[in-house]
Amino acid sequence: MDDTANHASSAAESAGHDELTKNKAGADSEKDFSHLPAHDPHPHGHSGGEHHSPVAPLLAAIVLVLFGAKIVGDLFERVGMPAVLGELFVGILLGNLAYLSGIIGPELHGLDFLHAPADGSIGSPYAPGAELKMLAEIGVVLLLFEVGLESNVGDMLRVGASSMLVAVLGVIAPMLLGIGVGWYFLPDRPYQTWLFLGATLCATSVGITARVLKDLGRSQDKEAKIILGAAVIDDVLGLIVLAIVSGIIQQAGQGGEFEVMGLVKIVAKAFGFLFGAIVVGGFVARPTFLVANYLRGHGLLLATSLVMCFGLA
Repeated sequence: MDDTANHASSAAESAGHDELTKNKAGADSEKDFSHLPAHDPHPHGHSGGEHHSPVAPLLAAIVLVLFGAKIVGDLFERVGMPAVLGELFVGILLGNLAYLSGIIGPELHGLDFLHAPADGSIGSPYAPGAELKMLAEIGVVLLLFEVGLESNVGDMLRVGASSMLVAVLGVIAPMLLGIGVGWYFLPDRPYQTWLFLGATLCATSVGITARVLKDLGRSQDKEAKIILGAAVIDDVLGLIVLAIVSGIIQQAGQGGEFEVMGLVKIVAKAFGFLFGAIVVGGFVARPTFLVANYLRGHGLLLATSLVMCFGLA
């Protein structure tokens, strides 16, 4: 009888312990963990027990972009047009397909890796298209660096007056055109809207201009030097115009005063970088490459070039 009683007592204690453990586990499961960051075990949309490399979507995007750009670029060259126009066409096409993939439905969700995220989400490795957008930014830097290697600062300075005239006209004409279009089609809007339209038309792309000249085989002509010089000056003038217009719009929206010192800082930074890059290229680049030439190892000249490229970028 005593053994039976002891056994029953032990069983009751064990049952009570199990019940207490279950209650504690249930209480823990009801806790609010909403303050913790959400973790997506399948950041690229994969599910199930299969293992997918996060690099695979990026590689697929690179293959698709490069293959399409080169094929369509060749078709454009065959009809007498620069290849860069075909490459831009492919980029626009793929970008719109990625945009439609979020609207049409899951049928095109495989193109999520082509999305262009906002600049604030580029740092997230799980943002669709963030890696591809960063590679695109690096590609623009390398394109401008390649064009710069084929250009000579002295040649551009010799056509400086012509480049300045072209740049000034290239800013004034689009600015007036944008203001006129805004005034004609948006007469009920405030004049700040017209100014903004004109400022947006002042922006140019040195990379596209240089690439078109290169595709046409005219990058060493005098006209090309004038165009490239004007494009560089136009970028600086465009920054100034955009800063002025932004200040006017901000003043109108918030009722504050136009900050002249902010404009002065932008102009100083733009011209400071321009002349600083020329000084670095003339007095620092040559000794740096001479030192790299005497170092042992493979690919030192290429590595030094990339250091200069990304350092100035």
